[in-house]
Amino acid sequence: MRTRRCQVTVKLDEKGRIALPARLRKDEDGGDVQGLVLTSYDGAIRAYSPEDFERCVEGPIRELDPFDPRSIELQHAFLACAEDCKVDSQGRMRIPEGLREEAGLRREVVLHTMLEFIELWDAERWQERRRHVLASRRTAR
Repeated sequence: MRTRRCQVTVKLDEKGRIALPARLRKDEDGGDVQGLVLTSYDGAIRAYSPEDFERCVEGPIRELDPFDPRSIELQHAFLACAEDCKVDSQGRMRIPEGLREEAGLRREVVLHTMLEFIELWDAERWQERRRHVLASRRTAR
């Protein structure tokens, strides 16, 4: 997924869907985004294009010793909950219930781009995370 920088607050509808911002609905070739791979990470949801998920997540994990406990932890953390999610013609994507629950998504969802992926945070959880990160940076100086 080509990074198009943005941060917006979107509403989660009663069916567990969000509408992607218009600038994120087109793929690198200018066609409509057909689907994303969603996975849980550190209190949020990460959404990758299928190609970026293969390259950035599955590829590096595949290179590890499959019996190493750290490798198994990565597989369980990132791959076990990953789901392919379709984006409909109106740019809406249904977020699976298990991922919504794990990320604590309620009504307002902060969506922002991060390098090769999109992050989805519950709005309150994001504000808490952002305050924590900024405070950590101030004390690290």
